[in-house]
Amino acid sequence: MQKRFVLMAGALLSGALACALPGGGELPDVDTVATSVALTLEAAGVGVTPAAPPPVEPSPPLRVVYVDDGDIWVWNEGAGGSEIHDSADTVGDVRISEDGQVVAFTTRNAAGFSLGLFAVNSDGTNLRTLVNAAALASYAPEATAGVGFSQFTFVPGTHVVAFGSRAQFEIGSEIKGDLRTVNADGGPVSTVLSPGQGGQFYYSPDGSQVALTTPTTVSIINADGTNRRDVLTYTAVITYTEAPFYPVPRWGADSAGLRVVIPSADILAPDTTITTYNLPLDGSGATVLGTIPAIPPSFPQTSSISPDLSKVAFTRRVGAPEDNTWALHFANVDGSGDVDYFTSAPTFEDWSPASNRVVYQDNSHLFVGEAGVAPVSLPDTDAGIDPQWADANRVVYLSGSFGAWELRLFDLTTGTHTVIANPVGDFIPFALDN
Repeated sequence: MQKRFVLMAGALLSGALACALPGGGELPDVDTVATSVALTLEAAGVGVTPAAPPPVEPSPPLRVVYVDDGDIWVWNEGAGGSEIHDSADTVGDVRISEDGQVVAFTTRNAAGFSLGLFAVNSDGTNLRTLVNAAALASYAPEATAGVGFSQFTFVPGTHVVAFGSRAQFEIGSEIKGDLRTVNADGGPVSTVLSPGQGGQFYYSPDGSQVALTTPTTVSIINADGTNRRDVLTYTAVITYTEAPFYPVPRWGADSAGLRVVIPSADILAPDTTITTYNLPLDGSGATVLGTIPAIPPSFPQTSSISPDLSKVAFTRRVGAPEDNTWALHFANVDGSGDVDYFTSAPTFEDWSPASNRVVYQDNSHLFVGEAGVAPVSLPDTDAGIDPQWADANRVVYLSGSFGAWELRLFDLTTGTHTVIANPVGDFIPFALDN
């Protein structure tokens, strides 16, 4: 090909000189001819250095916040961990903002009841109180044992912390169905929904909408509490526990809609099913995508629908009930393309951000599964729990048992793992800045 264009250049040069001779005109300036030929070759892509591809931006270093012996630590990938808050009270749970700059946390007393909501910068500076014990108690004055948090999370892309309250009694507790927000950078608590108006809440990725779930409904509101749309009503699910079933929807990445899985009313019935619904933002109501013979894989604080909203994970009984054997399945949300992946006693945990893999637990060990690919066992010393995807290829999880924990990062692309920390405590809350 290069030879072809060299010949073309020669022909162009000869043609230019020949055209100048008839009529006795002067030969054109050689530089002029050369410039003309160069421009022609440039247009053909010859002799031109291709533009360098844009640089690939590396993923920002992962940041993990975790509780060790009741205090708060932050681990920065490539730099290691450091304590950022030595708490006078035991830290109960932690969250970190998407930009990794602010950590929100709760504390609890010796009886396990909440004492308030607080924030500290991820470098350990500027400790501040967001919700004190007196304010928390006022949210559920009927509580006989204390008031806690049913949820708390950063609103996506902000330092605003959204939370709901839970009334705690001598026996049992009750989600109050409120939604409140407070800016961790300063400002008072704002009430978005009063008790009884909401349920469990899930913000859209752009933070503009909130899905609300109760044991019988799914609704959508604007983030300021306006424009309520009741999009789905269903029959309450018998869970055979004191805890009612609250569905966990999955928002699409573009925040334009969401989907949810609802099991049939009796999860132990022989003909139980799950139904997947599409929930549009315009309030026009839910549409059924598919009904699948199955039970939900568990009742986790994650959705069994994949992040791209195209697939669903579920379990199905294998053999007689007394065998207590189950198979983990993946399928399209309408039930087609069913893949019978793994049979034993699997518990689904969550889909990867790329929607191609799942992490699940079987007999106290964690595995990553992908259709058509053998399961990958996550390294552990005894047992693995609480897996969280750092990105499409990495999982952070706890390994071990009380008094002998390891917080680990496993990389599926290299098959290697990193021990982030050996935290002390019965339960080790942690969170990622993704």
